[in-house]
Amino acid sequence: MKRYIFLIIFIPYIFLHSQVFTIADKYPIFFTLNTTVSSTSNLYNVEKDVTETVTTLSPSLMLDLSNVASYLNFNVSVSSQFKKYQKNDNFDKSYPTISSFASYSFPKSSIGSSVSFTQMASEGDDPLDDGEAGKLLARDITTFSINASHQISQKFSIQTSYSLTRTDQAASNSSLDRDSFSVPFNLFYNYSLKSALGIGLRYTRESYDEIDDPEKYYIYLKLKGEISPKLLADSSIGYTINDSTSGKESNIGANINFTHLYSQKARFRFALSRSFTPRATGDEVLDTALTIAGSYNFSAFISVSTSGNYRISKYIGTKDRKDESRSINGSLNYNFTPKVSFSGSLSYRENSSSGSKKGANYKSNGVTFSANFKF
Repeated sequence: MKRYIFLIIFIPYIFLHSQVFTIADKYPIFFTLNTTVSSTSNLYNVEKDVTETVTTLSPSLMLDLSNVASYLNFNVSVSSQFKKYQKNDNFDKSYPTISSFASYSFPKSSIGSSVSFTQMASEGDDPLDDGEAGKLLARDITTFSINASHQISQKFSIQTSYSLTRTDQAASNSSLDRDSFSVPFNLFYNYSLKSALGIGLRYTRESYDEIDDPEKYYIYLKLKGEISPKLLADSSIGYTINDSTSGKESNIGANINFTHLYSQKARFRFALSRSFTPRATGDEVLDTALTIAGSYNFSAFISVSTSGNYRISKYIGTKDRKDESRSINGSLNYNFTPKVSFSGSLSYRENSSSGSKKGANYKSNGVTFSANFKF
């Protein structure tokens, strides 16, 4: 454990007095370093606890070209996660990420695009991916998106986008490689300078290499912006349809987010979502999730935050399974300087599963310490 603490505390100080790099004295390159030590009581999320401590070192570089012109923004970033397991050192691995974003603004319109590539893995038996306990479920994720908006008049505007995500599973799960693309269209009525009402339609299709492709439709009403000086919203509610070889399922869909600025020091957030989502196994699930969170700033240096989450996942089609998960998290954050911050958190999670093809019933708690350095 001592060598892990060394990674968090001392190595970043080598760079603390370095200057931010620039290109042609105009375009900065930002360097950040995040180091984390986390301990969990249940690494695989199974009924039998398996304790583990994981150290993660995450350096990143970002080139910011936002000063090219007032109407043009562009940035590109490169980062990696280096994970070190105390007991299961066969899991030790690095996971790179490359991403870029560009946007161009016209007098009444704007267009933006992003592309990214990420490698990631989980230790298995996570309700969200159904991995195999004791093995890393590795995947490569490549995403591309383009979005556009246009101000039709002083009161009306339209927004649309196209996003494509390619997920390549580990070799043993190659039959579950998939492409997912989504196309939403929104028409907004700006009833004030800071808020808008809208109506929208989103079409999503999951294309598996060896499984018939399910299609999803979401027709919704949307509210976004500043509802009052202390209440912010970015919410939609409507009707969602999942059309697959297992049959056509429909239900109420929602993606509700409200933030209440209680005071200059305290804020609260309420979120409720309901949608059809895929699993890495190819199953389709109706997910309903509720999140309540809050934060309080004691000073410019110290803050605390907490959140609770409740999720119901009902498998649709031929698989008889229903999962319920509950979790709670709390963290203490300390901003040592504008460029150096530390945090510690506690978490608890439990999952129960029912049905003829049920998953694992388990409990898990964890402790995490992290440090973040900006240069």
